[in-house]
Amino acid sequence: MSGKDVFWKLARGEVYQLPFTVREGETMFDIAHNLEAAKFMPADDFLRVANDPSSIKDLAPYAKTLEGFLFPATYQLPRHPVAADLAAAMVQKFREQWRSISARIPPQLASAGQRSPL
Repeated sequence: MSGKDVFWKLARGEVYQLPFTVREGETMFDIAHNLEAAKFMPADDFLRVANDPSSIKDLAPYAKTLEGFLFPATYQLPRHPVAADLAAAMVQKFREQWRSISARIPPQLASAGQRSPL
């Protein structure tokens, strides 16, 4: 890493960021367990947030949890992440991917209310 890269990393506060990977197929319980095992946070902290579907009411008005909206990816976490911030990042990543997929649906399918075979 160059001196310039180190400077900007410090300036952005990326000093203590560690990767945390959520794999496809993992449930919110798996994620909570893995966060606790990696010593990021207690599993209950994440589960408390994951059981509040208010951030996805526009996508799934009848959802009871964030299950299915916690996007699998590698997230760069600070030393002491906040469960609400992590869940928000995961839902945001889901929204980004959903918009990307939705943009590829042919207009004739979208107007007919059908789903794309993607």
